[in-house]
Amino acid sequence: MFKQNYAILLVEDENCARRLLCERIGRMEQVTNSASVANGLSAQKFLCEHIVDIIFTDIQMPLMNGVELAAFVKEYLPHCQVVFISHGDCEEDAKYIAAEIEKRFGIKTMINILGQTIGTHTGPNLI
Repeated sequence: MFKQNYAILLVEDENCARRLLCERIGRMEQVTNSASVANGLSAQKFLCEHIVDIIFTDIQMPLMNGVELAAFVKEYLPHCQVVFISHGDCEEDAKYIAAEIEKRFGIKTMINILGQTIGTHTGPNLI
């Protein structure tokens, strides 16, 4: 059986993307609590003080990237699920990141090309 209520943390360094994704996450009826931060280091500090079920994190960010954040989560918060997001448009880069995640964490990944869903700044595809 699935949980009914989730606490979500969004980690995204681009203000516009973070704002739009927060709006969408906030509309989900299964989400009871959500927060956002601009980088992995801020997320790490937030996670030391708050309980989160799911983290949506960008991959490329300043100070601490999403893969480094996932390593922290795996070690200290094994109950928490991490979902990598990126708004690049290069499928080869996505495949490289998927291979790195599998190699470092033993996690099989799924690449889903969503197309343009947020706005024109995302490029032709969202991976």
